[in-house]
Amino acid sequence: MTERKPTRSLSPILAAALAAGAVGGCSMPPWTQSADSRPDGPDWANMSLNMMVDKYGPPDRVEISRVVWENKGPWKRIAVWDDMELHEMSRSKDANIEETIAYLVPEQKRREVEDFSRRVKVSRDGAELSARSFSEERIFLTLNLADEIVRGAKTPSQAKTFYAATIQLADAGKSSPYMKGLLFQAPPLPATP
Repeated sequence: MTERKPTRSLSPILAAALAAGAVGGCSMPPWTQSADSRPDGPDWANMSLNMMVDKYGPPDRVEISRVVWENKGPWKRIAVWDDMELHEMSRSKDANIEETIAYLVPEQKRREVEDFSRRVKVSRDGAELSARSFSEERIFLTLNLADEIVRGAKTPSQAKTFYAATIQLADAGKSSPYMKGLLFQAPPLPATP
């Protein structure tokens, strides 16, 4: 007799994504349940999933703890993470959208970029730059500032100050080009032999 490994039930975000794949072509996505109906606060995973599906269409794949889109808009990869995974990674539950670009971060700049914000990540090989938030606008802001750190236009401290001021203005209804899209062309990756 073989030993069965314990299984984990699907989270609401993954169950919804799987249901969407099973009934593809429906005019109303099956995950349109109220995202604010949970007694412990907003269901960030479903809110984020709805937002990304509205903008980029159905996901390309569903994994255990995230739903993923590949090569959509300026992004190499978009992931909407499950709340539980975020908790395990000790990140805020409202930062469950992760967007990744192909971007070469020189080794000597990687620490500075990551010191700027706990929501920005450089891949181990330095060929990808990712940011997490609950909104794409904040991800654009984070990545635009990370690019300025890489180019030497801002220090991590200056980028933090600029980020806070820009968010404060955005919350007051003011717009910023930093939050509208990427303000740079990603540096080319080295050719593979």
